[in-house]
Amino acid sequence: MKIIKTRAERYSAIFLSWGFLLSLFILILNDFLLKGIFGNWITGKLSDFAGLFIFPLALTAIFPRYIKVIHILTAVSFCLFKSPLANPVISAWNSLGILNIGRVIDYTDLIALPMIAVSCVYAGSILSKKMPERKGFSRNLATNFVLFLSLFTFGATNRVDKTTPVKINTVFNYCAQDIYKVLPRLISNKKEPGIASLDSLNKESGLFEIYVSSKNWKNIWFDDYQDTLARLGLILEQRCDSRQCTTTPRFVCSTSGKIFKDKISCDGVHHKGAARAQVEIDRFWERLKTEMSRSGARKNPSSCPPAIAIK
Repeated sequence: MKIIKTRAERYSAIFLSWGFLLSLFILILNDFLLKGIFGNWITGKLSDFAGLFIFPLALTAIFPRYIKVIHILTAVSFCLFKSPLANPVISAWNSLGILNIGRVIDYTDLIALPMIAVSCVYAGSILSKKMPERKGFSRNLATNFVLFLSLFTFGATNRVDKTTPVKINTVFNYCAQDIYKVLPRLISNKKEPGIASLDSLNKESGLFEIYVSSKNWKNIWFDDYQDTLARLGLILEQRCDSRQCTTTPRFVCSTSGKIFKDKISCDGVHHKGAARAQVEIDRFWERLKTEMSRSGARKNPSSCPPAIAIK
């Protein structure tokens, strides 16, 4: 038995410890499987708990003399990463086009911070206790495999997630002007979890906005990794042929009331909430159709005035 001294022994002791392997397994299982199946509050926090345990632990294997400094910097960095202060850094990094990263500003993620203290104590116990001397090619191979698997997982955890296109599955047989007149009836100040609702006319953008709020699930529109409230600017495109006029809704992305002017349409919704968001948006169209039928507006018109939003 001897106290860990060499780098190889240190790497082996930490990366092959039961605590590190268990946390790495949880992180991989959660990020690549559980989030896709459930995508709820628990799976969102599970990655934070596991990640904040093994990330400083991995750095400790490389810089064993700075255990406390590493864990303190990890806590500070995590708090900054989960705040708007990190936005310029994230944007600058993503502009390089190397490996885009994304995250949601959610201060409830900070409940995972105590895991950093647990990691610090665990790292100290590993490096201070006597370990049996174990050598061999297979052990070195296992250590290197876990090391590279950890690096891959750390990079994948905060990657920009996949998006699913938002589908417009409806066409209105009414003039756009009549639809604009009816839209205010659907305005709601209640942001019910998982329900697509219409917000009041945004004075800055000049558009009505549909939002889908989330409680136990998240749906994040293409560029919006800084807001848990998804918003879509609504545009009505009117077309007339020799027989009749029809109106098709179209979305433009917006965040916190600001329209992304360089986006002609929304690229998609966060894949974990896409199915539910699509269902709720389709239900919104049905509610709008019901209101249109009640309004007495002319259906299947042969001609329509220009489509101008009612302000």
